[in-house]
Amino acid sequence: LTEQHINGEVVGFSLPKAKEARPPFPEVLNFIKESLSLDQPVAFLNLHHGDVMNLDSWHWVTIVALDADSGLIHVYDGGKKWAIDLALWYKTTPRAGGFASIRG
Repeated sequence: LTEQHINGEVVGFSLPKAKEARPPFPEVLNFIKESLSLDQPVAFLNLHHGDVMNLDSWHWVTIVALDADSGLIHVYDGGKKWAIDLALWYKTTPRAGGFASIRG
């Protein structure tokens, strides 16, 4: 196994299970927008899909685009590109989730 070196820092943004403890949705969008503006995809861990039926629970996907006005993200999963309603997920998921990207 060869060691890999990353030029940059892995940064994360987590959403707790308790909805009242979650950061406001615009902060989630800002994290994603900042990473994408640096040409860095965002890893998205969703532990429960909530009311978003085209998103698997307990699953990582890669965010490659964001429409901040609508709250839609575009992800790759299983070799296919999907449009996911992140705002709906944020409002309806009963579990935690998180995002990670490389900065620097």
